[in-house]
Amino acid sequence: LSAHPASTKYQVPSTKYQVPGNQVPSSPMSQRHQIAAFIDILTHHDGFPPFSDAKVPIDPDSRRAVIIAEKGDVMAIGAAASHLQPDGSLHKGLETATLPGMRFPAFEGAVLEASLPLVENADSYSVWSARSSLDAALEDRGFPLHRVLEFLTVDLPIARQAEASSEFQIRTFVPPDIEGIIATNREAFDGHREAAGMDTAEMARYLADSWFNARGLFIAEQGGIAGFCWTRVHPDGDGEIFRIAVSPAQQGSGLGMALLQAGFDYLATLPEVRRGVLWFDASNSAAANLYRSIGMERVRSNREFVPS
Repeated sequence: LSAHPASTKYQVPSTKYQVPGNQVPSSPMSQRHQIAAFIDILTHHDGFPPFSDAKVPIDPDSRRAVIIAEKGDVMAIGAAASHLQPDGSLHKGLETATLPGMRFPAFEGAVLEASLPLVENADSYSVWSARSSLDAALEDRGFPLHRVLEFLTVDLPIARQAEASSEFQIRTFVPPDIEGIIATNREAFDGHREAAGMDTAEMARYLADSWFNARGLFIAEQGGIAGFCWTRVHPDGDGEIFRIAVSPAQQGSGLGMALLQAGFDYLATLPEVRRGVLWFDASNSAAANLYRSIGMERVRSNREFVPS
């Protein structure tokens, strides 16, 4: 078993899990091909990508990723992303992915330990898990469960809901909105270190991505930006509410429903979209009631663990 970058060798303790050590291909292009193939295998098997957008290990030479290989074949990958907090501290999120046949706690723990150096210089960090085998490895190492995100789906179009107050104007995105979106996002996701940490650099990456369409980013105004609903279309036909945020001062005004309606109405007009989807924090009872009211149903979850 080996971990890449090659300068970061990792030996799995024999009391936990051990296989013969072998190097991954030294060519960055070969590594990229193997990473892409590994991600495709897991996406096909699980029905969803193994990494969130911020953590996709595009560059194998980056300090953001560790590749675990046997005989040159990728067995697992750990990947991290940085999120600068409003107070100036650095939070990192870590995700790991393993081949289906290797999903047992001993191997998950070995991959976890090989990946933890990616986040060791952060002021705080989280480890995300969508697998019971990783849950067990994290619990064995004293990582308590901190948050649960749930993935919901709904058939489109959704039924027409009550309109928001006419004091809000809902329109589509223009570039001068960037700073207002970031500020509203920070307020709405206060306490969610990864979501609240979206800065101009992260937003610029999203705006430059091939999936971005300004017609699918809705802005609610009342003087300044009071909320937004950002949609995304996935290759598999999922039409996602990628992010929806309402300023705390406007919560309870009906604006959340109006933005949700705008987003799903837009997605319903696209012939390639087969259903509506979104992620939300399961502890947010108001959001749960909102999504339940339009018929959304839970499909799976993602768990956030933090060091004790």
